[in-house]
Amino acid sequence: MAMAPTLLHLPHQRSGTPPIDATSNDGILPIDLTQEILQRLPTEPICRFRAVCRSWRSMLSHPDFIAAARNPGPLLAAAVLENFSKVLDTESGDEVKQVDFAAADGGSSCCSLDSKSHERAVCVVGKDRRQISLLDPATGAISVLPDHTQLEGATTWCTIGRSASTGEHKVLTIAATSTMSSEAEACKILTLSCTDHVWRETASAPMKAARTRTGFPVVNGVAYMLGCLRAGSEFSHRIMEFDLDREAWRPATIRTPVILFGLNLCELQGHLVVACDNRSTAIDIWFLVDSQRSTWSKRYTITMPHHHHNPLSYHVYFEKPLAILDDGRIVMWMRVASMNIHVHDDTFLRIYDPRTETFSDGTIIPSCNRATVFTWSLLHTGHEGALDTVARQALIRRRHQ
Repeated sequence: MAMAPTLLHLPHQRSGTPPIDATSNDGILPIDLTQEILQRLPTEPICRFRAVCRSWRSMLSHPDFIAAARNPGPLLAAAVLENFSKVLDTESGDEVKQVDFAAADGGSSCCSLDSKSHERAVCVVGKDRRQISLLDPATGAISVLPDHTQLEGATTWCTIGRSASTGEHKVLTIAATSTMSSEAEACKILTLSCTDHVWRETASAPMKAARTRTGFPVVNGVAYMLGCLRAGSEFSHRIMEFDLDREAWRPATIRTPVILFGLNLCELQGHLVVACDNRSTAIDIWFLVDSQRSTWSKRYTITMPHHHHNPLSYHVYFEKPLAILDDGRIVMWMRVASMNIHVHDDTFLRIYDPRTETFSDGTIIPSCNRATVFTWSLLHTGHEGALDTVARQALIRRRHQ
């Protein structure tokens, strides 16, 4: 006799997510206890157990089960190019898979991203400087956001982050003008969960935005951006803070740990980080300790021969650290700059071990101008994710070597 549908409530279910629906219980244990046990297993047996029966396959493939699984999967990196991304293994820097982006159709949204995609989405500005798209480098999904008014001659920068209090994902954009211009730089914000998808104007940034290739990170609901302070012919840097909850710039700015150019901002282990490359001897990585007092802690000094590769034809430059692995190794985004201005820069991942002061380099990615990291569950297969069975098995083999 067929049993009535049973609702399975996850122990740490996300707010607003419907429970898993199972139509039968094929074992002697209660279905919620069975689920709790299966969530604790490694990825490989869970994938095999999907072949036990249809109800188990439905349960073990459900997005809520994948989100609650104890083994979240490997940390991956994505090098974002114009029409596709290269998914890279952070353990080795090697390419795992190429993901083609869905074709955008004019200015309309061709594919809506879910909340999980928002966590790893990358903001990309179109060539016309008006169209902003969100790309999911893991699945290839793309959403085109509404047009926004742009200042003539301004450069659009944008980032996506989550509000600390509501959990809503918001996109912040700033129209950066020349540091020599007196014109204010317009800022706008858009909440992705709102159905109207309307840009809202906010106050202008407290100072001019500094030119940077690495964007501006969001840490605990605050977007950080490097500002340029001009006094006569002298320039110095300060760090501006935009509160995504209040949708406003904080009045005070943060002093940088050093007064040098070549500073890049990023997020590591839940902290704002300033990476300083003096382009001659070493890279210093500073962690923010107290934003109100502008207190920093220098945790790493990295020395490597990245400035001395055939100086007559090209240079290898440090861009920013992307992640710190569980064993303490640092994943860094590097750029190969050619002396030929007509040749686009190449990039690659460099994995540095502070204990041995050695490093290894991964796959060269040509013409890449953006990189990001995300955690990808190997339980995603088929149409639910970009990492198909072949790529998943390759990752598992590499980690078992």
